[in-house]
Amino acid sequence: ERGRGTWGDRHVVDRKQRAPIFFVILASIGAGVVIMLLGHAPNGILRAMLALWLMTIILLTVNTAWKISVDASVASAVVALLACVHSP
Repeated sequence: ERGRGTWGDRHVVDRKQRAPIFFVILASIGAGVVIMLLGHAPNGILRAMLALWLMTIILLTVNTAWKISVDASVASAVVALLACVHSP
């Protein structure tokens, strides 16, 4: 039997349990942005972090209704960022 306050499983099937996870992710991204601002990070990196934050909000919104692959979304975002950085 699971104890109180634990997740149902690693896939978090219960939609009500997904939102708090995304809020932790958003807070983590926000903390990273603050650290990067304090360290005078280049604008390109800050824009990438903003895009990641916006993508996470979209994933949060969609994931409350449907179970979508966050892993695939992040992987495709990484490929898109690499294509932007390394394109001629």
